[in-house]
Amino acid sequence: MPVTAYKSFQTTGIANKSVFLWASATDTNSLQVLLTRLAALPPPAVQPLRTQQKHMLTYRVLRPLPSNDPSHNPNSAIHHISLPHHQADPSSQYWIHDDTEHLSMTELGGSFSDIFQRMDTGWQERQGTTVNLEGRGFEWGRDWRIWCANFQQGNRYRGVVVEVQYMPCDSLPASKLLLTEFAERHIFRSGESVRPFWGRRIYQNLGKQGEEQPKDEREFEDWHTALQYIEMVQYASVARRKSSID
Repeated sequence: MPVTAYKSFQTTGIANKSVFLWASATDTNSLQVLLTRLAALPPPAVQPLRTQQKHMLTYRVLRPLPSNDPSHNPNSAIHHISLPHHQADPSSQYWIHDDTEHLSMTELGGSFSDIFQRMDTGWQERQGTTVNLEGRGFEWGRDWRIWCANFQQGNRYRGVVVEVQYMPCDSLPASKLLLTEFAERHIFRSGESVRPFWGRRIYQNLGKQGEEQPKDEREFEDWHTALQYIEMVQYASVARRKSSID
């Protein structure tokens, strides 16, 4: 799948992350259950991350307005997403254009948001897609970072979101297995309905690149995490539509 990353400043490769949705969590108290599990991890003790950022995610999706233009693609979308606990500038935001065949990404400072909101761009926000996650971050030793939050869409509770990051590893196959094993052993319990989101389209693209590719082109980047969260929100939205039909 072709991927184009238009960046306003250069970023370097970072450690892979996994995003899990604990879908069988039945109410908002489930987050406290998860925090209790983290507190019970073996030494070293889990410590809260020293950060002023409580928001893990702010997300909305824009759809094109109807048009007679023959090049118009009604299935395309612009995903507007911020991950302040990952981005060097907490006010910066990702704008990801998806025309179902290509992905294009740009990362812009927060000051550009006002400009975009004032422009008549031919796009409108899709109702019911806005998501705000306010969570807590922890670190376990020097290598592991864990973020977690309750996930609600409208008035419907969707479960607990857990993001796990292993700092030393940016190898795609190795980190994917390691992150899954960590979650299964230390965070979730047997029989609980948990769904991982790996940003399938990005992983497919990275997986096709061989060792002959430059290192920077094979590394996982922060905006790939944005795609993991987009995949999670889309999954929950489909589940919501199915449940409303049933």
